[in-house]
Amino acid sequence: MATITVLGEDMFYAVNRPPDARGSLVFIHGAGADHSLWLRQMENLPAGFAGYAIDLPGHGRSGGQPVNDIGEYARRVAEFIRSLDAPRPLYLVGQSMGGAISLTIALEEPEVIDGLVLVGTGARLKVAPALLEALAEGRMDPFFVRLSFSPRANPEMIDEFIAGQADVPVNTFYQDFLACSVFDVTQRIGEIKHPTLIVVGLDDKMTPLKLSHFLHENIKGSKLVTIENAGHMTMIEQPEELNKAINGFVNA
Repeated sequence: MATITVLGEDMFYAVNRPPDARGSLVFIHGAGADHSLWLRQMENLPAGFAGYAIDLPGHGRSGGQPVNDIGEYARRVAEFIRSLDAPRPLYLVGQSMGGAISLTIALEEPEVIDGLVLVGTGARLKVAPALLEALAEGRMDPFFVRLSFSPRANPEMIDEFIAGQADVPVNTFYQDFLACSVFDVTQRIGEIKHPTLIVVGLDDKMTPLKLSHFLHENIKGSKLVTIENAGHMTMIEQPEELNKAINGFVNA
């Protein structure tokens, strides 16, 4: 665990760096989450790779405030990467909003990374107006969180995840979902030249399969992996399958 100052604010991150690391994975969580989303990935990194799982500004143990701008999150993550002495090649692993941040970095500051792993995300992330309205009024419905999981997911796992988010301010979700609601790089996605792995759970209702197909069709040379019995939270629903996909990709 460590903290560094990025653009005047403390950014917290978990780190697992073996002494012989020859590459790096930087994990970026989704809306309202924090670095702990990637626990099973950080514990089972590809051989020879370092792992860094960050808390975005205003999330988890990081300072600052959440923002309603994917570009601003991307700017801070890119600066975080520049502040690290992380071995290259360096891959961003982003889920949902974290995937949007990863895509933005690939488009705006491509030199700081060497590849992408996009998990349950899209080039455009629509958010239901009713959800935004509820969040603006300070209401967060746990039923929405349950929709992020496969119908076949362990109910105890879902309850544990919901309990872990109980202390997250509703405004954090609101700002994050506002950022997602206006995110749209559909017209630029073909500009991405980095090696890219796209992973999606077949039961994902938040960012359904068609969004990953669009990414795959428009990012030249990308690889698409679908995972059964997984919804939007593939990293905790089917961690072994996600880890296997990441390992195969970075070692190809």
